Amino acid sequence: NLRYNLHPRWYLNSEIHIRRANGFSNWQQFVARPSVHFVLSKYADFSVGYSYILSYPYGNQPIPLTTPEHNIWEQAILAHKMGKVGFKHRYRFEQRFQGVRKQDGEGIYSIDGFELAERFRYRLTLIVPVALEGRWFVSLFDEVFVRQSNFVPSAFDQNWAYLGVGFKLNTRGTIKLGYLDAFIRKSDGVHFEHNPTVQFSIGYKLGKLPESVN
Repeated sequence: NLRYNLHPRWYLNSEIHIRRANGFSNWQQFVARPSVHFVLSKYADFSVGYSYILSYPYGNQPIPLTTPEHNIWEQAILAHKMGKVGFKHRYRFEQRFQGVRKQDGEGIYSIDGFELAERFRYRLTLIVPVALEGRWFVSLFDEVFVRQSNFVPSAFDQNWAYLGVGFKLNTRGTIKLGYLDAFIRKSDGVHFEHNPTVQFSIGYKLGKLPESVN
């Protein structure tokens, strides 16, 4: 996660996600996610972004071939504190242009265009400082994903639950290590998958540091 501060109220952010399955032996997903953010106050952050996603065949019900997705999204993060504990509420609307998998007469799959799907995500995050004036902290979140049609919820999609520990290297750099439990409804709408994941992340900020909920 790399962030570049343009102005006290504006910054650019980029994320790269490398997700592996079966230990590190197989690809699960690759995500590149740039975004532009406006900081209304240290308690409110609004952004628009784009995600390029490649999903690979993995798990007990694998998709038949690697499938691309172009994902445009709008997001708001609202923050507050109770004592020393920080709370973040993240709301994200996604317009997902997903690759359509088509099978020919010989059983060979290919991508035949894209179709639009909508999704809403809500994440509640708690940040609990534990040592060295908050440089060591515990982070936990739960995020629910809901499929939509014309902005109306239609079906459950995923749920992520996370618990981890983080360390602030300085005012710009942070590292985190945690456990993510992902419960996923597969694209066929029938099968479900449970993905226990070890997650390691690095974040760094460039440019002048504005007030921010991040």
